[in-house]
Amino acid sequence: MLVLFSRLAWAARPLDTEDPGTVPQGKGELQGSVDAAKGDDGALVGLKGSLDFGLLPTMDLRLQTALLWVDPQDAPSRVGMADSLLECKHRLLDETATLPAFLYAITVRFPTSLGASDLGENGVDATLLAVVGKTCGPLTLNWNGGYVFISRDRDLDLVLLSMSLEYRFTATWSLVGEVVSAIGVNQAPAVAVLRGGATYRLTPRIRLDGAVAVGVTLASPDVLVTIGTTMTLF
Repeated sequence: MLVLFSRLAWAARPLDTEDPGTVPQGKGELQGSVDAAKGDDGALVGLKGSLDFGLLPTMDLRLQTALLWVDPQDAPSRVGMADSLLECKHRLLDETATLPAFLYAITVRFPTSLGASDLGENGVDATLLAVVGKTCGPLTLNWNGGYVFISRDRDLDLVLLSMSLEYRFTATWSLVGEVVSAIGVNQAPAVAVLRGGATYRLTPRIRLDGAVAVGVTLASPDVLVTIGTTMTLF
């Protein structure tokens, strides 16, 4: 369950599938959310936040962390900080009338949760992600493929595959959906979820969102719920 909070949560809300967009140069963006998950091994609630800053017209930097409450089925509940993510995105190709946009992202996980809560992992992990996106009228399709290098145990390395679809049916409302998977290369189990949700642009600077996901493998959470907001700071 923690995989979905600490390794797959770097995309534009409320999805885990990254898109090829970047924050404009010199601009900032703040994302915040309340996330909950329930599975056979217990329940989890997280208060998650991320801060983005546009470094160049095609490059931005994002820092993300979360406060977690975990209630395992066979252990006492505990509260603590999650590990933090630092991500750099760089769009190599802009979208054209015939070709999709292409972006790559490098994400590093830092063990900021080490302590009595035991909600994180030792070592520093790195993720390399490729992103392809194309818009056709009101529809936007994004595809991600990536690899997670687990420094503490390379047998736990993951392959990331996901695809999302967004349909803008008004100037303020959009429907979103995706399938997200993290497939173990050796010993790690396969995790996959199907997610559906919506976004609403409250003002030109504030967007609200919500989504529900269900797991489709034995190692996946049964259900995940998220509600949040994205705000342009300056």
